Amino acid sequence: MYELFNTGRLDEMLRLVAPNLEWDWSRSLGPEEGIAYGPQGLRRFMTRHWEMWESIEMVPEKIIEAGENFVVFVRVRLRGRDGIEVEARGPHVATIRDGRLVRYQLFQEREEALAAVGLA
Repeated sequence: MYELFNTGRLDEMLRLVAPNLEWDWSRSLGPEEGIAYGPQGLRRFMTRHWEMWESIEMVPEKIIEAGENFVVFVRVRLRGRDGIEVEARGPHVATIRDGRLVRYQLFQEREEALAAVGLA
């Protein structure tokens, strides 16, 4: 999924998500915050998100499995359309059922993400 995200292969990403997907970036400190529902909601979210940046690279640095949940610690590098570069690190929680992504939550703090899956 991260490789598909990094290369902008949205149609392939959408094949990996459940029809009832919840993409929760309500905790985002960036310009694109909110919750998207279903594949079409994710398409709209991603299209807006990618339009803001010249390039985005999201690299998983550590993954902790907790049942159907995965806490993923990522490093994100973004380059704005005016050339400004930004780097951030943070945790996400991905929930996988029947081989499809059903929920993806962005968190700001490690402890929040671990608590969300019962590991804190």
